[in-house]
Amino acid sequence: MTNPLERKLWFREWMPYCLTKLDEERCGKNVWLPLNRYYKPLGQPSDQWVDYSGFAASAIKFARDPASIEGVWVNEAKSPYGAERHLYLYSDKPAHRSDYFARLGKLMTHGKGWK
Repeated sequence: MTNPLERKLWFREWMPYCLTKLDEERCGKNVWLPLNRYYKPLGQPSDQWVDYSGFAASAIKFARDPASIEGVWVNEAKSPYGAERHLYLYSDKPAHRSDYFARLGKLMTHGKGWK
């Protein structure tokens, strides 16, 4: 994968862009699903509608509300689905990608594992 466009598309499809909170009644408290840049579960194509509840096994269970973890989230990104449902790890600004992996690593230290 030496083509810059291929790398960009891979990143958009396979790396977490944001987290979306799953229904507490069905999945439990503090269970969040990582979504790619297309608002799909990681690795899912961008042209297919997805029911997030079908991907609960891919969700992360956090010890506490991940919104309270400082130094991880980027607030400039705006969700077309409502800001209260998504927490963002990067926007399209190059500066947000420079420390992406450090912030992602910090976030994952608060995870209790997969759902």
